[in-house]
Amino acid sequence: EPEPEPEPEPEPEPEPEPETEPAAPAQQQDTETRTADQAQQQPQGQKGMAGDPGEGVRKSGDHDNLLDRYLGKVRDTIEYNKEYPARARMRRQQGVVEVSFLVDSNGRALEVTLTSSSNSRILDQQSLELVRRLRFPEPPTELGSEPIRVNLPLRYSL
Repeated sequence: EPEPEPEPEPEPEPEPEPETEPAAPAQQQDTETRTADQAQQQPQGQKGMAGDPGEGVRKSGDHDNLLDRYLGKVRDTIEYNKEYPARARMRRQQGVVEVSFLVDSNGRALEVTLTSSSNSRILDQQSLELVRRLRFPEPPTELGSEPIRVNLPLRYSL
């Protein structure tokens, strides 16, 4: 008589992974130190690593800070000289006018254009005229001799 085939043994269920508790502060610090050490060992320029910024990229933020400070002076000059037009005030007109212009090496505004209207012709025209007639501080020589592009919103609210 043939012997019955033995039943296949059921595959053992995988053991559940133990739940990990948050690392203690000492372990977190150790992990952070290891990660920092590993980052230092990897060659610069690898994807995902803050390494060599490459050609054409400024390595110091001095230029950006200088430009930001200069743009702040331009904005302050406009805000100091900005007046709410009486006709717009009487009509209770409000809004934000966005202007774009170039500042040359003498501090004069060139190519003054309206990039976004406030839906009030009075406010739009007042903003364009204001920028055209103002004289701004001369840009620092470190920024070069090329005109500097400025895009500014001018807010009029009652």
